[in-house]
Amino acid sequence: MPIAFGEIHLHDAVLRRLEFDWKARTLTVDLAVFGSHGTAILSTLTFSGVRHVSIPSEDPWGPSIFVNGNSFSPPDLYKIEVQSDSSFRSECDATFECLASVRVRRPLAVCR
Repeated sequence: MPIAFGEIHLHDAVLRRLEFDWKARTLTVDLAVFGSHGTAILSTLTFSGVRHVSIPSEDPWGPSIFVNGNSFSPPDLYKIEVQSDSSFRSECDATFECLASVRVRRPLAVCR
């Protein structure tokens, strides 16, 4: 069963890379998410049908690469807040997908 974006625990995940593909209208977010045993799980969040993306880097709390939290506001607003108090947002027409993998990059979970 797919997991909803707001149910994914991203607190303290390391934000590794953001990439926006203009032609494909996809936003890809690479993270290292920490599991219950403290093991980092390399994960990719992909947002498709992106109409709007905002990626400020204002750092009012100082620089950070760690995620503070994530949320979804229906019908189409996905938000990830970094511990610097900067947040990036994506508004999508289509879907959200999460691929989690460990070292060998084999999929462990698909989330929608």
